[in-house]
Amino acid sequence: VVAVKPVVSAPASGPGQVTPPPGQGLFPERAVSRPTVATLPPAEAPRPIAYAGPASGKMIWTGLLPAGGTLTIDGRRTSMGNVNGVLPGVPVRVSVYPAEFSSGGLVVFSGNAKHARGNVVEPRSAQNGWLQTRYLYDAGRAGEVAISEPPGSGNQSQHLQIRSTGKAVPVLVIEWEVAQ
Repeated sequence: VVAVKPVVSAPASGPGQVTPPPGQGLFPERAVSRPTVATLPPAEAPRPIAYAGPASGKMIWTGLLPAGGTLTIDGRRTSMGNVNGVLPGVPVRVSVYPAEFSSGGLVVFSGNAKHARGNVVEPRSAQNGWLQTRYLYDAGRAGEVAISEPPGSGNQSQHLQIRSTGKAVPVLVIEWEVAQ
């Protein structure tokens, strides 16, 4: 004779009864686990990459900037003519000089005091388009161009606008120096 035990459902908790811990129910092997939410530390702001390029440089624009006209340089693109070189993409100080081609190379008209002592001649190099470059101190001619919009953080330091305040200009020499 086999004794059969009847299946009895668990009674509700009452006096003297044991209540299983919350989330386990009557069958601990089927315990319901609650998901754990990990708290991550706040993300750090990206650090700017330190500029490791040259501290100064030069660009030469060629074309024809008409009298009263405006030239826009944005990276390697120009609104007219062609430019060799590009601004470094960091804050810079910029000087712009009108220039013209001569039989000896390139003549640049400067109002900068560093050229006031007399003609400054640069040998041929990649920076000056492999042209012998002579800086001639002439504040009047140098004033024929002006920067109307300098490079800045609002334009990723790649945008520059120059206008002609005098006669038409065939060549511009743009010198830049990284701002410290």
